Amino acid sequence: LFNMLDEFKPDIILLDIYLKDSDGRYLCNLLKSLGKTENIPIVLISGMMEESEVSERDILADGFLYKPFDLDESIQKIRSLLN
Repeated sequence: LFNMLDEFKPDIILLDIYLKDSDGRYLCNLLKSLGKTENIPIVLISGMMEESEVSERDILADGFLYKPFDLDESIQKIRSLLN
């Protein structure tokens, strides 16, 4: 993951909460704690967890999208985080 971040230098990260071998919430907080990635906006995505649950758990995400998500809503959220 960190090699990819160094290579691609993303403007934003869309990160699913439930990953096969990891937890997106943990990765989000890890990325936000590192100097080289702390300023990259992270949007968590989940079909099983509500936004209120994410915000209640001290997760440092900049945004949240519930699956299945609306394309227009997604674009609006991403644009707001990039501006």
